[in-house]
Amino acid sequence: MEILSAGNGMSPAWSPHGDQIAFMSNRTEGWHLYTMRADGSDVQRLTAGPSPDSPSWSPDGAQLAFERDGQIEAIRADGSERRILPTGIEACAQPVWCPDGERIAFVADGGIWAIAFDDEESRPLTGGDGESQPAWAADGSLFFVRVTGIHRLAPDGTEERVTQSREDAEPAPSPDGGRLAFSRGGQLMLLDLESGATGMFQNAPVHVSHPSWAPDGDRLVHAAYVNGSWDIYVAGTGDDEIRVLTASTWVNG
Repeated sequence: MEILSAGNGMSPAWSPHGDQIAFMSNRTEGWHLYTMRADGSDVQRLTAGPSPDSPSWSPDGAQLAFERDGQIEAIRADGSERRILPTGIEACAQPVWCPDGERIAFVADGGIWAIAFDDEESRPLTGGDGESQPAWAADGSLFFVRVTGIHRLAPDGTEERVTQSREDAEPAPSPDGGRLAFSRGGQLMLLDLESGATGMFQNAPVHVSHPSWAPDGDRLVHAAYVNGSWDIYVAGTGDDEIRVLTASTWVNG
């Protein structure tokens, strides 16, 4: 496995064009938001000050949303033009950009909300029953986690439970909408949404988090806790390909 970026990594997110990966790292003082090329090269730091988290790309790849100090911020992918979104709600977290580019969903008040850029008014998407970890699918469906497992909210408002384990978390729908990657007790899993077949993703280490699909649907980037440190890995769905993109400079932190 070739290592291209010196420094640890968490919370990776593959860009819509496939050329970049956003991630969190504390390779310098404190946690900050970075981007790198999909091969792990050309690492760029985007933020300073208090630590951000949970980066999410806009559909056009021009911006990243993230949480910081209970607020949702957006920044251009080159690090310029940062702004705070006026959600009107305290303690917001886990922002995700809607595929139409017109809304950002986020977690607040025990449920999932969305803010639309045309009116800047937040509206609830779920009932506030402990929902978290929202993830949009290409068709506008919203996957999220509840204590009973992973659920899906269809564009028409109907809801269904798609996994059955309380250990299931961090849903990531594939670009074509046919599969769902998620973590189960630290293992990376794949669910065929048509057949319902679920299997363990064989090419990933144990103790994974934050899976994110490449736009081609053939690869997943994720963080993994290996030998006492968090790093970012890329695994292919069709063979035994696996690459580690970061090399930790810290442990147990």
